[in-house]
Amino acid sequence: MKKALRIFIISEVIIILFCFMANSMKAVYDTGFTIGLLNLLAGAVMLLVSIVLLIAKQKENGMATLAAAGLILLSGIVTCSFFPFRLG
Repeated sequence: MKKALRIFIISEVIIILFCFMANSMKAVYDTGFTIGLLNLLAGAVMLLVSIVLLIAKQKENGMATLAAAGLILLSGIVTCSFFPFRLG
């Protein structure tokens, strides 16, 4: 479980830094929605990576990545729910 949490925390830090750099280091309303979308995208990619790792017989790494992907998808759903998309 420690490995999954490590993967999750590193991924979240990278996503948040990337989002703030894209928004010129400003915390605006759309930042929350952007973080949520990036979490959903990263979670989907990590889900595919974990499936590849499980097929490649790396069970420990695959399960840790699968758990981290689930946490990232969950945080993306929660973040997008708190900050829905606004037009204008």
